[in-house]
Amino acid sequence: MVDEILRITKMRYLIFLLALAFPQVAGAQAANVYITQNGSGNMDGSSLANAGACDATPNSPQTTCAFFNNASNWGTGPKQIGPGTVIHLGDDGNPIMAAQSTSASYLQFQGSGSTSGLIELRLNAALVLSSPQFYIAIDGNNNSYLLIDSTAPCGPGTACSTNQSGTATIENTANGTALTYQNLSILVYVSNGSNIEVKNLLTLNNYIRTAGSSDESAGATGTENIFGAPGSNVYIHDITGTYAEHNIALGGTPHSASNWNIFNCKVWHQVWGINVATGNSSQTISGVNIYGNEVNNYTEWNEASGGTFHFDGIFVYGQGTSDGSGSVDNVSIYNNYLWGNWGVNAGSAAPSAYVYTNGNLHTVNLFNNVFNVTSGGSVADALYYYGNYISNVLVANNTFVGYSNSSYGGGLAVLDFNMGPISNVSIQNNVFFNLWWAVNVSYSGPNVFDYNFYGGECHTFMCGGPGTYQSTTASTNYFNLTQATANGYPNYNNWQSTGNDVHGGYSDTILNAGTFTLPVGSVGLQSANNLSSICAGQPNPGLGALCFDKSGTARPKAPTAWDAGAFQHGAAVINSPGGLVATGN
Repeated sequence: MVDEILRITKMRYLIFLLALAFPQVAGAQAANVYITQNGSGNMDGSSLANAGACDATPNSPQTTCAFFNNASNWGTGPKQIGPGTVIHLGDDGNPIMAAQSTSASYLQFQGSGSTSGLIELRLNAALVLSSPQFYIAIDGNNNSYLLIDSTAPCGPGTACSTNQSGTATIENTANGTALTYQNLSILVYVSNGSNIEVKNLLTLNNYIRTAGSSDESAGATGTENIFGAPGSNVYIHDITGTYAEHNIALGGTPHSASNWNIFNCKVWHQVWGINVATGNSSQTISGVNIYGNEVNNYTEWNEASGGTFHFDGIFVYGQGTSDGSGSVDNVSIYNNYLWGNWGVNAGSAAPSAYVYTNGNLHTVNLFNNVFNVTSGGSVADALYYYGNYISNVLVANNTFVGYSNSSYGGGLAVLDFNMGPISNVSIQNNVFFNLWWAVNVSYSGPNVFDYNFYGGECHTFMCGGPGTYQSTTASTNYFNLTQATANGYPNYNNWQSTGNDVHGGYSDTILNAGTFTLPVGSVGLQSANNLSSICAGQPNPGLGALCFDKSGTARPKAPTAWDAGAFQHGAAVINSPGGLVATGN
């Protein structure tokens, strides 16, 4: 009996020692914390019946959410917010209103999660988090291992995006040219943290600018729906955002970073739809994937005069002049739909480019994108523009669509601007349809230009390829598809005889313009290069996605020829401008 007592005593002592060695391990942080506008019960956040309060004075909107921003509610103690905690915001179904503030963050994280557990801010699907003008609505405050989300995906093709309902909304209500406020505002600020995910949100009406106005100051400039200078492992997806100078912008990072992903987002009414950039020549960003997004800038930031705004759908740029020093490396931009008439800015075409990559980029893959210039629109530079200090560029299986117009046709599809070294460029398997000009690039290295297919407006005017910049001088580097004497340009056979597009072709019936698919009998069907050797075994997200078309249909394995353009024949295709979903024939 004495031995049994001693054994039990020793066990209890060992348990006591373990408790000292590992304090507050089990059940330390709260698993769930609840916050509503006015709170309820004892307001300790332990349940919906005892929800913490944003408004210290009930029904009186405050500049900050009191419970969330109180550092004493964060930590490792029981009922505190820490790694593994899910913060439920607005589960009582009532919208949370925030008063206007030009200096305070409404929801500001007071700590980080960890590798063992994220801190999740989960916004109720019915929540409308609104203010006349947020300074910052949700502020990561340089913390890491964060998840900010609601309940329903809200990207292209979803009912949430179409109806702008069904998931949480963050919005300004009185910030804009003709509204009460004209101030800087950020709706979600991921700041300098790493391991951050933002998803399933509506970010709306940050700054309602009046098109053609002279409003070019703070508010019209510097408003961002989602912004930050984060570290590595960032995921922003399934979001619809409207009305900000920059809709989703990651850049200016004070440190090197990797693995940034922006996907399945629908961004409208802005100057830059999606932007990624380094902050200076000392940092490098490596591994950027921008895919499955829909971008239409519209015309709100058109100017009557001046030139303050540089319109781009997707804009990626680096600093410096050498790889690893201010560069952006390993960039894949694919499966995006960029469309619309973005207007006229100070007398010329508003958009610089639908996709603009410039300034010290290395290994840039642009594939499976659809560029669709709505009637009346055009570009100042090109639908896809690449520039200084750029190397290893692949432009493959994109569909570039202009419109039938006797003088414009949507402008130029692909352009380089060789102010710094450009090397190793490959342009293959693309469809160019109804464009005034297809390609004008100065780089003329090996394997640069083949398996591209042309039709529509190029039949009347001209298409271009590698060579010096020329607009009217006849040259074998430019061609008119069938009329040898039109505008002094040689015909397509002359073009091929120079070694360009030896395996390419042209036809008036190359494309179904409404669905961006290749019709039966199209010259681009089963005529493009099989690029399996480039994409097989590569990461997906990333270059591995090239082995599939824009709809996710697998492309044939070698040696079977691929189809040109973004879609394999017969694949289900994307949302048309009217929101329709079509099927290839």
